[in-house]
Amino acid sequence: MAHAIAYNRLSGGDDADLELQVLRGLGDELAAALAAEGMRARVYSPIGDLVAGMAYLVRRLLENTSNESFLWAQAQGAPVAELLAAP
Repeated sequence: MAHAIAYNRLSGGDDADLELQVLRGLGDELAAALAAEGMRARVYSPIGDLVAGMAYLVRRLLENTSNESFLWAQAQGAPVAELLAAP
């Protein structure tokens, strides 16, 4: 979140340009802190059976920790233009 906020500001963006999202139960305190700083924070929660909810959580964890994700590639120094190029 801090990286997104800092990058937005350094790029000349306004805080109102961002909507930061957190998962209910995992980011409640972060959402409250963001809101206290005047940032827009959306708290969302997958609805449905527990098994479906667990599958959702596992997908997000795999997505965000994959060594093939754009976040990982950017941290390794991949140019942003390359990351945004059509596959």
